[in-house]
Amino acid sequence: MTALPSRDSSTEISPGIHWIKGALNETGHAYILEGLEGNYLLGVSRDLTDNVLIEKFQPYRILCIGDRHHGKSAARQLCKQVNRGITCSEIESVKLGKGVTVEQALPMAQTSLFEDLIALPTPGHTPGALSYLFVQESHCALFMGDTICPVDGTWRYWVSSKNLPQFIKSIESLDGDYDLMVGNSFACSPLPYVKGKAAVRNILDGLVKTARAKMGR
Repeated sequence: MTALPSRDSSTEISPGIHWIKGALNETGHAYILEGLEGNYLLGVSRDLTDNVLIEKFQPYRILCIGDRHHGKSAARQLCKQVNRGITCSEIESVKLGKGVTVEQALPMAQTSLFEDLIALPTPGHTPGALSYLFVQESHCALFMGDTICPVDGTWRYWVSSKNLPQFIKSIESLDGDYDLMVGNSFACSPLPYVKGKAAVRNILDGLVKTARAKMGR
């Protein structure tokens, strides 16, 4: 069994991709990406104040969140800690917690933030949910935020029945070859990611099939 890292330890889950995670169910995960234009921080809803690993990779070029659930009071503290505002969608930007600074409010369209970091609209979990692609020479990682995550190793979606059509459309739009897929929900267990192009594709296709069956299609 793979040991989970302690609060102030990190696991490099792929070259240049660092996972920071505390105890199970400590509301979310943080990911530090060593990008072409500096370090990128994919935000999280838990308090990372004074976390030595966050400090280690300072400064950050960008602080991204997937949806409003990661833009609460802890996000306000994280913005102060890393001296950056939040990057999220325009829709989610008006739903963040009081005092959370928004640096970039993105349209619901594919947006190149840097040469190797791309924001993808994946509404369904929330109306303005974004996912992110981190593209390297030989790797392509898909960060799904809260939309889907592994629960006891089985990937599931967090979408209301009325939003399933939108969710299906979002997942079907993810037609690339991803060799790493990462979740950011507090419910992720035992690990928040899966590796391998075939494994990722099977999960995405399987979730669409499950959602369609629930809709009776």
